[in-house]
Parts: sequence; C-alpha cells; structure tokens
Amino acid sequence: MIKEHLDPGRAYALGDFVARCERALEIASDRVRAKYGFPCSIARAERVEIRRRAEAYEDREGAEVKVIAFIE
Repeated sequence: MIKEHLDPGRAYALGDFVARCERALEIASDRVRAKYGFPCSIARAERVEIRRRAEAYEDREGAEVKVIAFIE
C-alpha cells in the first residue's frame, strides 16, 4: 500500500520519492501476480508515468515532491 511508503505533509527528494513509489507499486504488482498469475498493468503504467514526470525535474538541484494528502 502506498501509504506505507509515503507520509502526507512530508517533502521527499525527487529521487527518493520516485524510488518509494516504484517500490510500493512493485509490491502491489507482485501481490497481483501471486493472486492471478500476472503482474498488475495499472501499477506498471503508474511507474512509467511517475518516472516520465520526474524526468522533467531531474536537472533541478534540490527538487522535491511534497505529499499533500491521499485521496480516498
């Protein structure tokens, strides 16, 4: 669950944020694989999107992502 990897109100260095998201989505995909025999395509797509968006800020020293809240 993503809530186990990110805290609302906290700012993360860009690389740390991406790594935490990728790890959480990998765990989620592995759970789907264990249950259904194939990885989660939604988790995979989300990882790609997070990486794509992060690339736009990689050259900015000190880039951070602040987690505002989780939508439930």
